[in-house]
Amino acid sequence: MTHREFWEELVGADWPAPARATVADHATELCKRLDVATKDRPAKADSLEMLRALRGRGLRAGIVSNALCGAGSRELVRLYGFEPYLGAQVYSDEAGVRKPNPEIFEGAARLLGVELSRCWYVGDTIDRDVLGGRRAGIAKVLLMPSSHTGRGNDAVAEPDAVIQRPSDVLTLLSSPTA
Repeated sequence: MTHREFWEELVGADWPAPARATVADHATELCKRLDVATKDRPAKADSLEMLRALRGRGLRAGIVSNALCGAGSRELVRLYGFEPYLGAQVYSDEAGVRKPNPEIFEGAARLLGVELSRCWYVGDTIDRDVLGGRRAGIAKVLLMPSSHTGRGNDAVAEPDAVIQRPSDVLTLLSSPTA
């Protein structure tokens, strides 16, 4: 769904034509503002430290997200200080596909220069993240539960591990079975 379609067909479907036209003319900026204003997932406390540690180990990191507006998410990534540590940011509105479609994961792996079969992915939903990671052939799919976990279709897909905080990835990377 394009930003314009979001405002014209979803939000303002029953609004008067002039009001729909006004929001349609500013759809991308409105989506960006809405995306930033409604993010209920502030950065986890140890996210930045984990990204620094991954870089220190020579590992590349990226983001794959079903976002209303990637520009809003990019703004938050900069605000949190993550941007220098990310080799890829792939947002559904920009990629034209949404998780669980494997293509969104493929795009991120391509940008990172890494085969999907060597990637690890951390997500917070079963029906989009875990299922999408499985469909894409990602080596390890980790679930970090949040307020969004279990609120989707609950597709049948199992994560390789359930973690509680970003730094748990470093612990798993250090384990003999990694």
